[in-house]
Amino acid sequence: MSDEEWHKMISIHLNGTFFCTREALKIMNNQIQASIINMGSVLGTTGGPSSPHYSAAKSAILGFTRATARELASRNIRAVSYTHLRAHETPEQ
Repeated sequence: MSDEEWHKMISIHLNGTFFCTREALKIMNNQIQASIINMGSVLGTTGGPSSPHYSAAKSAILGFTRATARELASRNIRAVSYTHLRAHETPEQ
C-alpha cells in the first residue's frame, strides 16, 4: 500500500467524520438535545485482511465517537457509531 492510499483512506473516513462533526456542532450547540451518528464498520473491530487502512480508519472513528460522546454528554448531545451487520446467506446443504 502506498502512502497516498493510506492518507486518502484516513482523510475520507476519519478526517471526514471529524470535520462533519465539528460543523454539525455549530448548529447543535443551540439545541435542547441532539444526536450525532457516525458510520462505523465491523472491520473497525475485527480488521480486514485486504484493507488495513480502512479498518484503521473505522477503528479510529469508534474511538473518536466514544470520546466525543463523553465530551458532549453534559450538553445533551449524544454521539453514537452505527455499524451495519448484514446476515450472511448459508448455502443449502
